[in-house]
Amino acid sequence: MSLSCGLVGLPNVGKSTLFNAILKKAVAAAANYPFCTIEPNIGNVPVDDPRLAVLADISNTQKIVPALLTCVDIAGLVKGAYKGEGLGNQFLGHIRECDLIIQVLRCFDDPDIIHVEGSVDPLRDYDIISLELQFSDIEKLDKILDQRKVDAKMKELAQVARDHLGSNYFLNTRIWDKEELTFFAQQGLLTHKQMIVVANIQSPSDKKFVEQIAHLNPITVSASFEQMLQEVEDENERMDLLKEFGQESSALNLILQSAYKALGLISFLTTGKIETRAWSVVKGATMQDAAGVIHTDFYKGFICADVVKYADFVNHGGWAGAREKGLVRTCAKNVLVEDGDICLFKSFNSSK
Repeated sequence: MSLSCGLVGLPNVGKSTLFNAILKKAVAAAANYPFCTIEPNIGNVPVDDPRLAVLADISNTQKIVPALLTCVDIAGLVKGAYKGEGLGNQFLGHIRECDLIIQVLRCFDDPDIIHVEGSVDPLRDYDIISLELQFSDIEKLDKILDQRKVDAKMKELAQVARDHLGSNYFLNTRIWDKEELTFFAQQGLLTHKQMIVVANIQSPSDKKFVEQIAHLNPITVSASFEQMLQEVEDENERMDLLKEFGQESSALNLILQSAYKALGLISFLTTGKIETRAWSVVKGATMQDAAGVIHTDFYKGFICADVVKYADFVNHGGWAGAREKGLVRTCAKNVLVEDGDICLFKSFNSSK
């Protein structure tokens, strides 16, 4: 899947540091001045899935390949971005290319790191970014409504969306039909995208700032701590550091798993002696769709798929044991994929 999530926020909130921590290497520049990032940094990040190691052990696999999630580090927005302030039009364009918005809020007070608004106030910062996204959508919709040569159906869709935004609601706060969602995507609207809020702290004492945005259900993370943690190779030392910081595990996996879920993605699995792998599909995908993720020829030449549930595969020691117990299903192309399905696709060579 080519779905992506974009890290968005004001300048100097720690987006690039978080991006580097997620990628487990220094890719994005992280500096103490606004607009350190201009062109977006892009990286593919493995999504942790403990099921893969279990399957690899059963199959004596040579290689494990996790599902990947594309993350984009987008430059900081400022007030007036929708009008072009601070290269805002360019940055908003980068957000339009992403499928999920991860809004990073600064929840730490550090006199050595400039805050573009002069003080730490995560709720104010959230409102600034949210209004910029909202105003950008309103401006786009107003242009459609002002045009004479726009068909009546498009104007109707634009007016419904405009009215919803005018009531101070994001488009993602209600359920829309397929036609409406297609229109939002075609117009590059921003507020119909799903959003995750991340509260970036520097120390456990900074959680007083997180309390101000508790109603946004943020994921709390220390980007600087997580980046430092990536450099520690000894597992016992890592666990000691996590304990000192008041965490049981890295918060990065929680961010990635939340993003994966918010994008509507699930994983089906394949396993054998050469490779055990997680593949991403959108929830509601068919077996034929899943086959196409592996190779387009599998989609074109799809015959059927042998499918077994993860728990059944593990409990009975693999394909042979699951087949013996009658737990392997033969699925036609229109059967829906479920998360954790272990699949073996059968197809003819469509190129002949």
